[in-house]
Amino acid sequence: MRLVVLNSLGQEVRVLVDAVLPSGRYQSVWKGRDDAGRALGSGLYFYQLQSEAFKAMQRMLLLK
Repeated sequence: MRLVVLNSLGQEVRVLVDAVLPSGRYQSVWKGRDDAGRALGSGLYFYQLQSEAFKAMQRMLLLK
């Protein structure tokens, strides 16, 4: 499973999960920082969830 956060240009900002996981429920929290630990500005971001048989993308709004 791979869960990434993308900016409005479609660039990867943060990789939250990139591992093989067994079936089940999982929770992940993004604290508004990029992979280098820098705080990101308020705005529109997207998250993409991808597995072998499934791919979905949704938008989210980061407010500070």
